[in-house]
Amino acid sequence: MSANYFDRLEAELRAAVPRANHQRARLWRRWHGWRPNFGGLAVAAGVAVTVAVVLLSVELIGHRHSPVRETAVHHRAVIRGGEFEYPLGAVPTVQQLLDNFALLRRPQTAQDRSWRPQCDCGGASRQLNGLTRLGATLPDGYRVFVDVEQFILGGQLNMAAGSYVLNLDIVNRDGNTSSEAFGPNVGYTVRGLSWGGLRAMRARPRNSNVLLAGLVPDGVATVSWTFGCPPGPRANVRCAGVRTRTFTLPVVNNLAAGQLTGIGNCPPCGNAERVVWRSADGNVVASFNGFGNLPAPPFVKGGRGNRVLRVLMPSGVQGAELGEPSSTAIQTITRLLGPPADVNVPTGGCGIDHESVWTSPTVADPLTIFERAGRFVGYQYGAPVSEIGLERGPGAVLSTRRGLTLDDTVGGGRRLYGTEFATSEAGGGTWSATADGGTLRGAVLPIIYPLRTVTAKNPVATIQAGLTGCPGNGR
Repeated sequence: MSANYFDRLEAELRAAVPRANHQRARLWRRWHGWRPNFGGLAVAAGVAVTVAVVLLSVELIGHRHSPVRETAVHHRAVIRGGEFEYPLGAVPTVQQLLDNFALLRRPQTAQDRSWRPQCDCGGASRQLNGLTRLGATLPDGYRVFVDVEQFILGGQLNMAAGSYVLNLDIVNRDGNTSSEAFGPNVGYTVRGLSWGGLRAMRARPRNSNVLLAGLVPDGVATVSWTFGCPPGPRANVRCAGVRTRTFTLPVVNNLAAGQLTGIGNCPPCGNAERVVWRSADGNVVASFNGFGNLPAPPFVKGGRGNRVLRVLMPSGVQGAELGEPSSTAIQTITRLLGPPADVNVPTGGCGIDHESVWTSPTVADPLTIFERAGRFVGYQYGAPVSEIGLERGPGAVLSTRRGLTLDDTVGGGRRLYGTEFATSEAGGGTWSATADGGTLRGAVLPIIYPLRTVTAKNPVATIQAGLTGCPGNGR
């Protein structure tokens, strides 16, 4: 494993620590009536262990420093009252939850009502008791529930007031609970929630069972989790001899849940390094690798598949031309990709007054078009580099007419565009290609922070054309 792995990890986790502090309202809510409740402890222990790993990594690789990075969201984060908030579009609406989780759509039963979330909310949130469902019953008396609440006050889990939150709850026979939210703060449970978290994992014998559950939207029939012990400084004596293992579980009631053997007492191995979602016909509908954040709720229903569309041009987005009315451009792109997640969101500065954003499942990475005085003036495919760790979700993959897309390398760009492809260290690392009647440009992702030179191995982070706002905003 190369040293830059730790640079990236440190950058992500430096951002994660202050965000974790803002989870206090959520942890307080779940700790109420603690007997004990391990959900909050798992988060706190996870942050503490991860920070320790980062500090050790930095010590081992020579004290390189990384910039603070905000969590990746599908467009710029909102700062209200000095607090970071995810835009509402990064958080599912209650209608989206109902549309994408069949478990919530079925009638509530007595078994669903046999457990109720502990909520001494103090006016900060309200529980939607009619949307609590029992999803699975597992060995040793464990049950897996989901519940829905709405935040009345903003700032909880860095979400705006009015946000709806779908919670995943593992309950043991004594009523103790581990909980996690289907939200951007925890990667929408793609990697699963384990009973008791890292503290319990550390105390288990290596070959003991680990109970793991993950929420999965409609359209996914099986989930495969691959666990392994990472090489290098993160490995420790508890990892010695741990082999890579893949577990495939059926999805029942929107849940992949079961007891897994062979990943016990090794915290660095406790997070799945690869997750694959497959449909009933065995096709991969989404996959998630390594660390990172998701740009939007990873829904499958309503997506355009993972096909590659060569639609990004210097003049616009296939059929939507720069300079035309933004309403016309939005209609054209909607016919191509499906409806946007956000339409005509007001934004200010550097010649931009509104933006519209398409996210997963319509596109695998966020596509933002920028508007000025009612005209389509520019677009960006991909999140700003300042929002590190973005993972590709379900949806169409967009590329340039010659086939350049996100995560392709600078070397790949040079092979596609030849001498028309140029790079610069300015602005944190950029690329450009003057071809096909105009200029495409974008940012590159540093391999070692801070970026000192652009090499053939630097990945393409964004693709953009036209007017895209202030460079200081990561564009």
